[in-house]
Amino acid sequence: MIPWSWTPGQQPRAGTLYEKVEHGNTIDTFVYPHDLQLMTLLSKAPFIFMLIGQQGGKTSWGPPWVFHKMEQYPGMGAMAIGKTRDQLKENVVKKIVEFARGTAFEGTYHKQDHFYESPYGDILLKTAEEPENMQGPHPCCVWGDEPGAWSYEAWVAAMSRVDSAGCQFLGTTTAYFMNWFYYDCYKPWLRGSSDFEFLIGDSLVNPSYSKVMWDMKQRVMTPEQFDMYMRSVFRKESGLVYKDFSREKVAKKFRTTRHPCILALDPGSSDPEAALVMSMDPKTDTVYVYDAYERTDVQQEVHAKELAPRIVKYGILDVAYDPRGLAAKQDLEKELAKLGCGGLNWFPKTVALEQTISETTRLIRTDKLYADHENCEAFFTEAESWKKNEKTGIPEARGPNHTLDAFRYGHAHLKEMKEEGRLLPSGDILMAIDDDEEKPMTHSQRLWERKIARQDAEDDGQPVINWGD
Repeated sequence: MIPWSWTPGQQPRAGTLYEKVEHGNTIDTFVYPHDLQLMTLLSKAPFIFMLIGQQGGKTSWGPPWVFHKMEQYPGMGAMAIGKTRDQLKENVVKKIVEFARGTAFEGTYHKQDHFYESPYGDILLKTAEEPENMQGPHPCCVWGDEPGAWSYEAWVAAMSRVDSAGCQFLGTTTAYFMNWFYYDCYKPWLRGSSDFEFLIGDSLVNPSYSKVMWDMKQRVMTPEQFDMYMRSVFRKESGLVYKDFSREKVAKKFRTTRHPCILALDPGSSDPEAALVMSMDPKTDTVYVYDAYERTDVQQEVHAKELAPRIVKYGILDVAYDPRGLAAKQDLEKELAKLGCGGLNWFPKTVALEQTISETTRLIRTDKLYADHENCEAFFTEAESWKKNEKTGIPEARGPNHTLDAFRYGHAHLKEMKEEGRLLPSGDILMAIDDDEEKPMTHSQRLWERKIARQDAEDDGQPVINWGD
């Protein structure tokens, strides 16, 4: 049974993607896809992205595409992912319910259980804010709305759901900024990867979009904003704090750490809590960021469970943190102790923002800042999108900057460690971080094991061995 009629190339009546014609107890749904929408049905790539300007018919095309796939694989179900909870409810769910009404796909929206029950299978409704909840199901297709604005973690979780024969991912999005989406999806497609297909068009690809609105947006937007949001062309926005930052220069894949690592922490509760694993070469002052963590709206117990493995993995003893988050820091310290990561050295750091921006800019311009390309997406995203105040031109927090705050506390502490002679020269220590094979231990790992040994000896009432450090 064909639940709707396709009419390629025909202009929609009343400027809509589809129309429903009722006669008696029957409702016929006529769909009028524009060229880029129609091409998503012909693509064989596992990951398809409709990169179109605002109001170009992106979100509205999600339900027809999903139901078309479900008709081919009845019973397997599908997944639809919204950028936020509100966007999921107001855009994704609303479009699914509206489109399915009166067709053979019409079913029941289970609000509390977050799925739409259709005769062809269930559509699981997820949000990019909670990537951990995407695990488990193996749907016939995944539709992600505005993935260009998702976190890297959300993309990895959604990508892992495309793991069965014929399963495809459709991303309906605008070109927001040059983040993981640009480097991990768009650029591989430019280089000829068959895993991705980008169908690109401006807002006017939608025949119902007003040319008057197009002209108005061109007048009020900056050239960079107009290119990204209306023309779907990736650009670096004006007013960026770190305009010289280039992921292609900064991103590296590290197999070893060659200097003692510290944890740089921006404590938070309702605000995001962010942490970086960092080190610095005392000979060249080159700074390395091996891991980045950022999460919000969870208790310190959850943060501790995420950070404890990093503390052990990188042999961390020192933590540099923002003293303004003292209460959150104290709670985190207690939770880490429960997980066997007590006895850390906590160093409060107060660093002027202007000084940090100047020093970080110097590191970027002199190629003395590197970050792991897989583990530091939050750090990359913030550095690429952090902007100055549009009215005053003064750098301030007008976007996500929590890992950047952690970076300045960590950088300040690493400089102090160098002055105190606590950073070993490059090549003196080595640690493997990509496999479980035994490798020589880092200096900080040795210190960690000795510190634990001292604590165990003291707890047992035994004499404490002087290890000479």
